[in-house]
Amino acid sequence: MGFSGSMFGGGGLAGAAASSDPVYTNVAFADSVKINGEYTLTHTASSVAGFNHNLSMASTTASDADLDYLDWDGSGAVYFDTGVALSTLAGEKGFEASLILEFNASAMNNAFAGFSDTAADFCIGLFISNGKPGASGGTGVGNAGFYNGLIFNLGIANRLFETTSGRIRDMTKLSSSGAQVSSDFANDHLAGLTMHLTGGPGGTASSPATKLHEMTFSRQFLDSSDSDHLTTKIGGGNNRDVDIDAHAGEASGNLTFGVMVAHNYRSGTPSVKAFDFNMHVNLLRFGQS
Repeated sequence: MGFSGSMFGGGGLAGAAASSDPVYTNVAFADSVKINGEYTLTHTASSVAGFNHNLSMASTTASDADLDYLDWDGSGAVYFDTGVALSTLAGEKGFEASLILEFNASAMNNAFAGFSDTAADFCIGLFISNGKPGASGGTGVGNAGFYNGLIFNLGIANRLFETTSGRIRDMTKLSSSGAQVSSDFANDHLAGLTMHLTGGPGGTASSPATKLHEMTFSRQFLDSSDSDHLTTKIGGGNNRDVDIDAHAGEASGNLTFGVMVAHNYRSGTPSVKAFDFNMHVNLLRFGQS
């Protein structure tokens, strides 16, 4: 897919003067790609003013193949391919990659089926990688990068938990990390998720590699009982320092941003999950080494 603007081209700071502020691109519906994974997803342009995307997950039943939480092989996703190869980034002084998932917060409270439905635990996560969900085998394209996410309910309505997080190459079927991040969805509205990582050159002069450094993840809530009060709850930082070409094929592919979704079925007939969102992406590149 790719993006042809200056943000993802050339060296320098986002292709602009070094004094420029970081520029985020709000990914258009036409510039994104949907994959179903083991689910039935409908991805359309949003009808809500100010939002570009609507994603709907059909009811998941016991007959579905994946009855687990987020996993790289089976999750559905909407992603944006920057068109920038990891091999290109290996020759530069450094880069920062950021993804902001902005929800239509007015609809992301306890009225949202993800919070109220206890027949299946809805899961949503972010990833920045050299590919997209569906790449399997533990190595290769799609397995370099990081992920994190949230699990709704765990069988009891109106609760929200963070998942385990880390490198995609280590990702199995995610479970709750045990950290409950919110339980007051009478007032709380989930406003957004953010993910940020840094990278730079690694390897040797004759065999350069892209090295991924620290990743952080956070989520934002609006409290309707305190008008326009934004609360940011930071997920655990992941201090990683890994040459991504250490596993076969991981240096190939383009840098990709995305959101992934899944269901963990429990019983009965789960509700359809649908939400409107924007996906803001930014790649700062610090020029040639």
